[in-house]
Amino acid sequence: MNTVEKWGLFEVSLKGPSAGNPFTEQSVSATFRSKNEIVTVGGFYDGDGVYKVRFMPSFTGDYVYETVGSFPEAESAGDFTVTEPTGNNHGPVRIANTYHFAYEDTTPYYSVGTTCYAWAHQPEEVHKQTLEELDKGYFNKMRFCVFPKHYIHNFRDPETFPYEGTPVDNSNLTEENF
Repeated sequence: MNTVEKWGLFEVSLKGPSAGNPFTEQSVSATFRSKNEIVTVGGFYDGDGVYKVRFMPSFTGDYVYETVGSFPEAESAGDFTVTEPTGNNHGPVRIANTYHFAYEDTTPYYSVGTTCYAWAHQPEEVHKQTLEELDKGYFNKMRFCVFPKHYIHNFRDPETFPYEGTPVDNSNLTEENF
């Protein structure tokens, strides 16, 4: 039997169609049941014909699940056991005492973030370097723009855009004509 920690991540992966536009033409969801909760969660297309549903259990004990969707392979069922959380698994962050944050287990949460505005526009090498630095634990959040934004020292476009359509050709932008 599969196990996952309370407040951990349980994931169901299903094979399905990849033809057409699976992001909009297909759907998948799962209902998770335990003696303490029943939760239905929407899934998503993860690429290469793989669909996923992710769930964070709130209680320890035995769970069962059923998946359904718009394609035959989406129908499945299974079970898993949820164990006590360990290590730094304190649960989701919630509002505490009106003006503060705390994890579900009441451990205080201190938000310390940084900004990487043009990060999405940078080459893979810079992404890797940034993630390695963030992994050192100085910050627990990062914000950045998902829309293309040009700065005096950044005229790169991201690899993908958060919208459909053809982006404007900015190949002639320089620091002199910006």
